[in-house]
Amino acid sequence: MSVRNRKNQGKDPIAPFEEELLTYINARHDDLVVCAQYFANSKNALQTKVSDIDSAGFTLKYVDKNMEGELAQKEVRVAFDKPVATKEAVKDKFLTLAKEARTGLGLVVDKKYVAPGSTPRLDFYPPAQILTGAAALWTVGLGGAFAPLPPVAEFYRNELGGKQIFENVIMGVLVLHGLEALVVLGFGVYGRFSFLDLVKSAVLTILFGMACVGPIIKTAVKRKLFLDGQKESIKIG
Repeated sequence: MSVRNRKNQGKDPIAPFEEELLTYINARHDDLVVCAQYFANSKNALQTKVSDIDSAGFTLKYVDKNMEGELAQKEVRVAFDKPVATKEAVKDKFLTLAKEARTGLGLVVDKKYVAPGSTPRLDFYPPAQILTGAAALWTVGLGGAFAPLPPVAEFYRNELGGKQIFENVIMGVLVLHGLEALVVLGFGVYGRFSFLDLVKSAVLTILFGMACVGPIIKTAVKRKLFLDGQKESIKIG
């Protein structure tokens, strides 16, 4: 028996929520258009609307030109990768399919892109290798300073100088990174960072040190020059 027939008999788990889901999905017009463009290869995709939905997928109706070049009602069945059992899962699947459609159509926006003429933003995060290395070092340092260890590991920790040596290393790193954070904060004020960006700059520098200092200072200088230029253009105008 097909999923749709099971739904008609009230056995499909999504059946009780179908009207609510249709209202939710059909309100997302832009998502429906890209789904029709991608999954049905429709160039125009007019009057998009989901007519029915169940645990395995949904039927998307749309208007596009037929072989004769005339506008005609069409539909495509868009299937989920696997059946779902809750209305929340249906919403998640739909949003995932819409994202897949945008990616396939090349419509995904690069969040790191800065439009010409816009104020430089602090969008820096340490590279993956820095994150991994820092996480490992902090784990070793904090573990050596505070964590109880098995007898063998405890023996080697004592040979290295005990917990105190790890505590000293941690304090030394925090002092060094704290000084770097002060430099970063100074440049952040110079570059007129927002309060949240100032906090972000300080936290990143305390955790990851010099890997953050250069990019943050570079952004601060760019912002300062840009904002000063904007101020001058206003005066001239």
